[in-house]
Amino acid sequence: GFKLKLVGHSLGGATAALLAIMLRKRSKQELGFSPDIVSSVGFGTPPCVSKELAESCTEFVSSV
Repeated sequence: GFKLKLVGHSLGGATAALLAIMLRKRSKQELGFSPDIVSSVGFGTPPCVSKELAESCTEFVSSV
């Protein structure tokens, strides 16, 4: 019943976003838990992905 929320500021926010994207692409067998529990929030995050990738992960990656 747990959720995994990755949080960071500036470069840490970009790292959290990239890690969330990478983990969500893995299978439950590879991770040992469901990738659906992973999300991220970044504060003051610099651009780190393409527009297309950013639009495809809006349900689990947020930036403030």
